[in-house]
Amino acid sequence: MNSSLLGPMKFLGREYESPIWAASGCYGWYVEAQDGEFLPQKNLGAVVLKGLSFEAERGAPQPRIWEMGEGLGLVNAIGLQNPGFDKFKTDYLNRFLKTQKPKHPLWLNIYGKKTEEYVKLIKSLVGEIENLDVKGSQGVFAGFEINISCPNVEKGGLEFSQDLSVLNKLLTEIKLVSRNWPILVKFSAAESSSGILEKAKICADSGISGITLCNTLPARPPKGKIGRGSGGLSGPTLKLQSLRLIESVAGKCGDLKIVACGGIDGLEAAGQAQSAGAEIFQVGTQVLRDPWFFDRLK
Repeated sequence: MNSSLLGPMKFLGREYESPIWAASGCYGWYVEAQDGEFLPQKNLGAVVLKGLSFEAERGAPQPRIWEMGEGLGLVNAIGLQNPGFDKFKTDYLNRFLKTQKPKHPLWLNIYGKKTEEYVKLIKSLVGEIENLDVKGSQGVFAGFEINISCPNVEKGGLEFSQDLSVLNKLLTEIKLVSRNWPILVKFSAAESSSGILEKAKICADSGISGITLCNTLPARPPKGKIGRGSGGLSGPTLKLQSLRLIESVAGKCGDLKIVACGGIDGLEAAGQAQSAGAEIFQVGTQVLRDPWFFDRLK
């Protein structure tokens, strides 16, 4: 295992205290986490914010989280609840960030139901962020993580990643409005080994910086455990899926970077993902189980 797992490193032109990051949603919008002693002070390289869409989303009905026995994993159906761009701009960009300087670099996780929604949101965010003068090697924001595991309403609810022509169009248009900000594309754990390689090559050809492997795996817990009936499985049981996808892509797509996500519950799991070909390691379910996870790493 590489000792650099707990040391400073450079990724996509920026310095980070650690390659171990908090996955999207685990520390919300970073606002609540900064209050008191909740946010880790050690070994946390960056925070990926909760998913944002252009229009506000109410989210899924309660209950939204069900934990499998023996710490095997977690099924969640949050329903992508978020305030939408306008409120994010007013309350977060123009209020929170003007009074506080986050201690960690922030990545913006975004999604949409149409290609136009992704493009409109990124274009709007880039404009606002650069007006705040928070870009650059020491800026607040580091880049965008694109969640493409969402249903594409233009394709009858099919995920954006399931149609190669749609994926290529989406990524090409995102690159046109992103003004050279780093872009990561987050894929579902349900991808096949051959399928993820094909899509990773599209990412590389589109000028995308890297891919996150992987998002949750569709799951249906016992009746009544999740308000929506089904959700996404995360946690230790997802590690083998993540490693399989990483190994399917590593070294086969030029300079495309790989971010591991899924079952990273300690340095051993991060070391396995590193050996498979990943450079960054996002921690999700483990952070929800132990908010001080990063401080405990040795």
